[in-house]
Amino acid sequence: MNSKNHTFLIMKAAAVFLLSLVMGLFYYYSDRRENLYHHQARREVPVPGPLSARPKAYNIRVEDQTRQALSDLKGKVVYINFWASWCAPCREEFPLIQKLQNEYGSSGFETVLVNMDSPGLIAEAKKLQAELAPNTRNVYKNTRELQSILNIEALPFHMVIDREGRVAGAFYAALTKEEAKFRSLLQALLQESPGHESRE
Repeated sequence: MNSKNHTFLIMKAAAVFLLSLVMGLFYYYSDRRENLYHHQARREVPVPGPLSARPKAYNIRVEDQTRQALSDLKGKVVYINFWASWCAPCREEFPLIQKLQNEYGSSGFETVLVNMDSPGLIAEAKKLQAELAPNTRNVYKNTRELQSILNIEALPFHMVIDREGRVAGAFYAALTKEEAKFRSLLQALLQESPGHESRE
């Protein structure tokens, strides 16, 4: 191989490498918010990281009489539970969810249940929710879109939003098996005040 061909191959390889690097960076940053929800999701309750590392929460709109969006609940710690009536662990954790809402509600804690059932099961799901977790906010519409946006792979799926409206934790687990860790997470977030890290 002569020097001209060798130089050409080196330049070609370098160009391919640089193009791959640029495209990789483009997709990383253009998709970064959605990917943060997914790659930070764990199989156990996480410990909340610094505020600056928490991604902004997707603005879900609840379907109670207030028609509030998630952004309207800023200043509160919001727990979002993605569930379905056919999911046994989801049903089993409802009494605990209701208990946590009753305990921490006066401290600025809100629960939002996002149902992932097919349209034919919505009536049964609403009946189940009303019986086992009546003091919660609920979402039944456009939940498949949320599943795609948040890249949810299994149920139950949990997200906890801090007082600044950012995702402090996302995890896949049966809440009944993670109660102690979950309570620690909630208590840590409830002790935070809006903007508490902005002064550091």
